[in-house]
Amino acid sequence: MTLPMPTPISVPMSVPMSASAATASPSKLIAALCATALGLALLAIAPSASAIKPTDPSPGGPLATTPSVEASIRKSLEVVFKDPKAITSIAPTPVAGIYEITVDRQVIYTDATGRFVIQGQILDIAAGQNLTKARLDQIAAADVIDFAALPTDLAIRYGPAKPINGRAIAVFEDPYCVYCRQFRQTLMGMKDLTVYVYLLPVIRPESVKTARDVWCSKDRAAAWNDWMLGQKPPAAAPITCQFPQEKLEKLARDLRVRSTPISFVPSGVRLVGAMPADRVEEALAAAKR
Repeated sequence: MTLPMPTPISVPMSVPMSASAATASPSKLIAALCATALGLALLAIAPSASAIKPTDPSPGGPLATTPSVEASIRKSLEVVFKDPKAITSIAPTPVAGIYEITVDRQVIYTDATGRFVIQGQILDIAAGQNLTKARLDQIAAADVIDFAALPTDLAIRYGPAKPINGRAIAVFEDPYCVYCRQFRQTLMGMKDLTVYVYLLPVIRPESVKTARDVWCSKDRAAAWNDWMLGQKPPAAAPITCQFPQEKLEKLARDLRVRSTPISFVPSGVRLVGAMPADRVEEALAAAKR
């Protein structure tokens, strides 16, 4: 019996470097938590909406978390997640005493006290089902955006002006994001792909200046590639040039983008981190169905 395995959980991406523990993004806080918990890592994509119901693989009816258990878990983890809204849901799993926590579309597991953080997949051997994969599939299906509504006037475009056979991707990138550079190389090597790059300068203080210089260049696409792939600094932007930083930050907030690279395909499905070309192709193919 072969159990389906979920998407690999270690996804290269960058988070803001300057945030303090009290204000850091949930993604960075989770990474810090798991690093201190004997190197335990994160599961990949997590739900963005608390309305998503937990899976119910048991015949005993819907699973529920008692108020006392939820309060205990939240209290234990508040030292890591300073924002009380960071944890969007807490739900029990079919495994007695193990609870699923969703934070910023990521998933971690814990015990009823919130003291231990657990990495791994829950496999129902009797049913031949990977419950973790089923949960992640459920999350991914619910966490989609309206790709057609993206403001392309705020993006730097590469490739065909009109996507060929729906082959398009929108990517949020930071000038100093190492994994963005890696992902950029991957995308540039893909055939007939329209790429919309949204500048999200969040990693370093100097990210804003570099992003503005690129945006104000005569050839934005060339300037961005020169910087990301060749480390060639763009020319200084004229004082009169307006960089739409606030609009880009609002767009990122609306789409719940808090790290880079984060990308979207025409189906509205979110891709987290520097995905390999075959994974991007799979997402693009699925978008056509």
